[in-house]
Amino acid sequence: PEHAAAQAYLSAHAGEPRMQRWNGGAGAAQLAWLKSQLAEASAESRRVIVASHHGLVRGACRETHRAWNGDEVCAVLRQSGVVALCLAGHDHIGGFAHVGGMTHVTLEAILESPAGSNAFGVLRIYADRIEIDGCGTALTSRTLPLPPLSAGGGHAHAGGGHADDRDEDYEDDAGAGEPSSRPLYRIPSASELSQQEKQRQFMQSLAG
Repeated sequence: PEHAAAQAYLSAHAGEPRMQRWNGGAGAAQLAWLKSQLAEASAESRRVIVASHHGLVRGACRETHRAWNGDEVCAVLRQSGVVALCLAGHDHIGGFAHVGGMTHVTLEAILESPAGSNAFGVLRIYADRIEIDGCGTALTSRTLPLPPLSAGGGHAHAGGGHADDRDEDYEDDAGAGEPSSRPLYRIPSASELSQQEKQRQFMQSLAG
């Protein structure tokens, strides 16, 4: 059924730049799951980082590399009011856009880095901002300010309540305010993961 629905959607939108066979989209079951997860996050006043293979919004990637139904997915995300960041890949050159109160970052492909070089990224999450620390030759570093959550779970703005749907662009580091010193969560670097694996193997050798 999913394949048939995808073929029908592709045919109905034939000729539109994003409707390429190397792209794809979210089906009905995936959208229903996404809505349930966002509702749960809103009820618990939690922010959400959405990771998708394809970019969802115009400007964050080339239109020929955007998700088929990215607009529909973005409408679901925007309505929830809890999305802190949308991360994507697929378009190897990368991209950035701030649309409808949400920040979209398409990460550059590390396989495009020169042979023999190293490239990876570290994501640091603070109460007031998200930092993408690009290490090596491929990934762009960014500091993305986070608006405070309102009592209802959505992002607050000057007038209170949820952020509106106006397109807003800001420069990296703008509005970050006084920086927090400790990340709420950080993805370990490659060297840290290697060290953790060595420790795990050492403890296994002791147990054996």
